[in-house]
Amino acid sequence: AIYPGEQLIVIVMGAIVSAIVFQSSESLHDLKTGHLLHVSLKTQYLTQLIGVIISSLFSSWLFATFSAAHTIPGPEFPAFNGLAWRTFSKLSSFGQEGLPPH
Repeated sequence: AIYPGEQLIVIVMGAIVSAIVFQSSESLHDLKTGHLLHVSLKTQYLTQLIGVIISSLFSSWLFATFSAAHTIPGPEFPAFNGLAWRTFSKLSSFGQEGLPPH
């Protein structure tokens, strides 16, 4: 067990690592595409910054609107990915004892 009994710490650590890996992968892909298309780095960074600002505002508004209309997680939108994170967290926190008996 990494942090015995501390599921929240394990979930947060996993989420942070997952976000870093995803963002790094996406950024490298975008930079390589820009390089192949002969776009300057300054232009690429500027467009990335504009995209981050616009998408942060829009996705925050969209989540607030969506969560006001629906229960998340709920019967309409269960959090399937959350179950996988919870199982990993139990395994990391409690070892094999944290897993279900089946």
